[in-house]
Amino acid sequence: MDKQHEFTEKCQVQKFPTYLLVNHEGEVVYVVSGWGQGIERELDAKVWSAVRAAKKSEKQADKVK
Repeated sequence: MDKQHEFTEKCQVQKFPTYLLVNHEGEVVYVVSGWGQGIERELDAKVWSAVRAAKKSEKQADKVK
């Protein structure tokens, strides 16, 4: 739990729920707050997009080795 609110302040979380998607490089690539129709689908699509990007980056790194 973020009892000292350090994480929520650093990420500028204003309301709950807030979803932050962090990519394989540690960058925040998607933020959405609240809940409504379509958010689950949108979040799912963003997660799978990030997974594909991470796999692609891993394959490219393997080629360089």
